[in-house]
Amino acid sequence: MGETHICRRRLWFMAVLAAFSIAGGIGLCRIQPSGTKAGLIQFDVVSDLYLTSGLNANIVVFARYWVCEEYYAISVVWTEPHGGGRDMRSQIVFSDETGFRMDSERHSEWVPLNTTYPKPVGERPPFRWRTGGEDARFAEAQALARRVYAEDLGSIEKAKAGAGGVFEVNLPARPGVAARKPARLKVQVRDDRIESMELFDAQQRPLVATKYQYEPGEGSLRLAMLTAELPVRPEKLPGGDNVTISSRDRQWTHAVPDFDYISHKGGRTCTVTYKDVSVGDRVLRLPVQVQVRRSDNKQLLRVARLMNFHRVDLDKEGVWKAAKEFGGLGSEYAAWVCLADTYLCHTPDLGPLRVDPNDLAFVRGLIAKYPVWESPSPPPPPERPQTERRAPDLDPEVAMQQMERRREAQKQEQAQRQEQIRRWREEVARMPRPERREIEPHDARVIRQLVAHYNRVLLPLTPEERRELRTKGGEIHRVIPESQRQIQEFRDKLREILQYHRHAPLPEDRTPEPDDHDRRLIRQLREHFEPLTQQQDRGLGGQLKALHALTRLDLMLKDYDAFERRVTRYLQMLRDAGLNEMYMVGGCLHIESLVRAGQYEKANRLLASWADRSAAANDPDGIYLFCGASEGGKTCPWAAVQVLDRFLRKPGLSPVQRYEGLALRAIALDKIDRWLADSSTEENESLGAQTRWILKTATRAEIAQRSESAIRQAVLAWEALGEVRWTEAKPYSVTSMPAQARNMMEAPDATRLQETSAQLDQIVRRRTAQPGPAPRSREGGRPRTTR
Repeated sequence: MGETHICRRRLWFMAVLAAFSIAGGIGLCRIQPSGTKAGLIQFDVVSDLYLTSGLNANIVVFARYWVCEEYYAISVVWTEPHGGGRDMRSQIVFSDETGFRMDSERHSEWVPLNTTYPKPVGERPPFRWRTGGEDARFAEAQALARRVYAEDLGSIEKAKAGAGGVFEVNLPARPGVAARKPARLKVQVRDDRIESMELFDAQQRPLVATKYQYEPGEGSLRLAMLTAELPVRPEKLPGGDNVTISSRDRQWTHAVPDFDYISHKGGRTCTVTYKDVSVGDRVLRLPVQVQVRRSDNKQLLRVARLMNFHRVDLDKEGVWKAAKEFGGLGSEYAAWVCLADTYLCHTPDLGPLRVDPNDLAFVRGLIAKYPVWESPSPPPPPERPQTERRAPDLDPEVAMQQMERRREAQKQEQAQRQEQIRRWREEVARMPRPERREIEPHDARVIRQLVAHYNRVLLPLTPEERRELRTKGGEIHRVIPESQRQIQEFRDKLREILQYHRHAPLPEDRTPEPDDHDRRLIRQLREHFEPLTQQQDRGLGGQLKALHALTRLDLMLKDYDAFERRVTRYLQMLRDAGLNEMYMVGGCLHIESLVRAGQYEKANRLLASWADRSAAANDPDGIYLFCGASEGGKTCPWAAVQVLDRFLRKPGLSPVQRYEGLALRAIALDKIDRWLADSSTEENESLGAQTRWILKTATRAEIAQRSESAIRQAVLAWEALGEVRWTEAKPYSVTSMPAQARNMMEAPDATRLQETSAQLDQIVRRRTAQPGPAPRSREGGRPRTTR
């Protein structure tokens, strides 16, 4: 569910507001804050969002907030890592008692992100991950529905001063508050202050458990920290429309219903830190940091730092205008986008189609001319083992034993399925394949034109469908009629030809050079954006946005000296801000831009200082998340090797940490070794550039030797872990399991370390594979010593 994560990060800004709402009404008598009005407060937020793996494992959002009792606004000015081409990110939200308003200049035509949703917003429908932006309004509604008010605690406040104890309060429905979730409170009080509070819904299910810590202040204790424990909660995801499934001998259609999804799997622990902050002539106790971890394994997920608090005198219209100006892209954006589309995101125009797309004999002949290998379908899942079902009046102890047996059966089933898939993959790898050929240039042009033509035929957008797309966002789901099944089949086979066989770029694929007019325009835009990199009123996010625009303009002009200077400045800005994980991610992206341009000397110069700083400033979690072993990860393996080489020299690493670093290094070197041994690597523009860059530093033989040595070191480090190798570091992967099975908790999650061990195990098996079936491995497998 990687897409779910990508869209759900848009809702993170709501958690910062929740820090204010959670604080409201937590005090008794002297304790602050307890609803004291402070007017309209403006502040900046830098939010770190930690995902799971790959190059975008860390995302930083720069935003400004305006908050008062009656309304608030949020303006996102920039996010890191930067995108390529025309990507400038901004998003504005304004919410008051009447509606929830959203605005996005970058996606001005997309109605869900440019709409005012009237309040109350109603019940949240199944979460549409493809169009999750508009779901932000439900995050606000859910926070409000869980809020506790000062008057809810009236019965406790009337208790004798100084008396403590545990109080239970039944909460009535509040007028004007839709779908209020808490129905009962359990509050622990000591010395006129609340030490903890638990919220339960009408079915007595826990909603949140909050603890409060205090520190001495002027004449009274002051709130220092709030820790909220949030349990997992079920949600609905939309299943979609009817899906047609085809096999070699039959075809059938079935409806995909909405299905349950476990949100916040593992639970969430939210910690809010409070400090005294001078705002004008007043000192207010305000949240300065919000941190969210997964409750079960303490994995860090989110960190928001709140800063630069000011009291401002603006009405609603003034706040909306200020938010637009802060996050806006400026009038120069349209010119910048046009240039980026032309010189950085070039789309080739292959001209008119000069063959008859309805001449099916011609298309069949073209397909027959370039045969491709068809992968067989994976084997069906093994038959699910029968387990006992609990009788209604079964003894609790017996019921627990049955539940444990069911869990064990599920684990064995998943292990059996993984072994089955592994054996199938090995068998597929040994199957003969048609020879990969060079597609003739004329044929390559015709095939690409036919694919584009058939795409338009299969998915025409009627005026009604365009209106639906603008209104709802996302994708149009269209069932292909029987009359077009053959066209769909031809389109898919032509795509496979382009993927399987080799074809040289066509002249139209070559990115054009800027003409004199565009060169003048690029220089004018550089003069416009350069002062903005020093502008303080839009903070670090605004400065990084301007610097990003300048680096793209430098690439358009192929001014790599200027590009190198700006990247050095960019890295220094991230370093000064303490954004160490983003230093790794952003720096790697810029280095890869130089590699793609063939600027290997400049890339190596940046690589050395970047790797030194990345290894020195980051902890093991940051390093290993960036260098993640996931096959879907985008981290450049050569850059990962440089960082890991330096990081593994640091003293104080535990045996498990050292093993994980060695395993990631072995995985990266094995990937490079396979690239260099594969003659088709050069056909991929990005991989070809990376391999040519690597070969400027090391030979193929040296990489092969380093790879073999790295795998041996990693396996020895795993074996030296003792029993830990079968607990923390056991090879175990869920990447081949369906997302629905993982989300519904049908199998335990694999940790990052277990996934890394599983990939190392796969490498060792591949390098030591013998003809015939591989032996079944103990407890999910172990890395075996290589040759």
